[in-house]
Amino acid sequence: MKAFFHRHYGENSRLAVHVFTPQGMDLAMKTAGILPCVIFSPAHLARELSEAALAQGSGGAVFSSLGEHMRQCFERYAAHLFISACGIAVRAIAPVLRDKYKDPAVLVLDQSARHLVSLLGGHQSKANALARELAPLLGACPVVSTATDMALVPALDEIARDRGFVLDNAEKAKELSAALLAEESVQLDDPDCLLADLVQGWPQLLKPGKGQSPAPGERLLDSRQRALAVCVDWRTKALPETPPSTLFMRPPLLFVGIGCRKGADAQTLLHALRAVFSEHRFAPGSIAALASLDAKSHEQGLLDAAKALEVPFWCFSAAELAAYPVSKPSPKAMEVFSVPGVCESAAQAAAQNALFMLQQTSVTTGEPRPVPARLQRFFFFLQEQGRQAGAGSLLLLAKTTCSSVTIAVSLLRLPPPRQSTPAL
Repeated sequence: MKAFFHRHYGENSRLAVHVFTPQGMDLAMKTAGILPCVIFSPAHLARELSEAALAQGSGGAVFSSLGEHMRQCFERYAAHLFISACGIAVRAIAPVLRDKYKDPAVLVLDQSARHLVSLLGGHQSKANALARELAPLLGACPVVSTATDMALVPALDEIARDRGFVLDNAEKAKELSAALLAEESVQLDDPDCLLADLVQGWPQLLKPGKGQSPAPGERLLDSRQRALAVCVDWRTKALPETPPSTLFMRPPLLFVGIGCRKGADAQTLLHALRAVFSEHRFAPGSIAALASLDAKSHEQGLLDAAKALEVPFWCFSAAELAAYPVSKPSPKAMEVFSVPGVCESAAQAAAQNALFMLQQTSVTTGEPRPVPARLQRFFFFLQEQGRQAGAGSLLLLAKTTCSSVTIAVSLLRLPPPRQSTPAL
């Protein structure tokens, strides 16, 4: 259960448990024995809270105002459990709800532990899956009400999240899910076969366009006005006539090395990156990490650019970067940093670093680098599918200078699935 929780919510995540009665505190203690938790309660339960925290080794805090408490903690935790009536939870979270794609999971457990309700974030925040996993351990029955789950139809937004994909146009997920519920044909453009297992599981729902069966990796979409499609690709050079109702999923396969003058601001860096990606028709949603030399590890512009893109910023030492060949060595980089080039080497080093993680091989040099939950989910999915890339998996796609910023992009190439399934 802890492995499930850490996989979906991050290694350091904890479940926020909100209790209002002594009976609820007993259930909170039981939950804390199953998952890493922080327990919150009103002040009149301070003694029970202290005993629970001591017994389970979990954190805890009292609150005087539930509304103020939720304003302070709602976004700090990836998942919340209310041991209360649903009405209390609804009134507590209503003022702090922001975005269905970013709000945390919210579950409600009645104080008799009969029903564990997935109240909010069923797909995007994994509340449905968490309810199903946790309920039996508490002796409760999971309550899930999302339409796709009831019909045993794949929820595309949940699939994308589980696999570490970014949705370019998340609003289309609802339209596509409705089509799947109605058993309409939904075409799939999936050159790297990243949804091959899904096609295998629901062949009646995801069908090829034009009545044909393309070979693995071949693109085949019908551009009729009402055609529905899912495209899973790191490229934006989609078909000349892409169906208007296409949901774009972006796998994190691109690693961007950046070389720039000292003090370059985030706006300049992002402008250059977008220009390069537009020129080469790369999808920004497929960026897995930004990378550079460790001498730039504290430059605010690079840190802010990574934050804006919601990706990690990995830095490598001169010795690490020197191990990678560059197409055109820079005398300036050699003079200042003792490396033949920064961006090209950094892009390759970042992709290699990801490859080490995917192969579960320890990196022998440099400091440990942060791996966000999205990449962890993507690597876990690839390992589950037997898609551990090996030698020859790295490909330098481009190197371009724009606005005094030099950018290189490397691709982590994937082997085919264990059992090749046609990409429909």
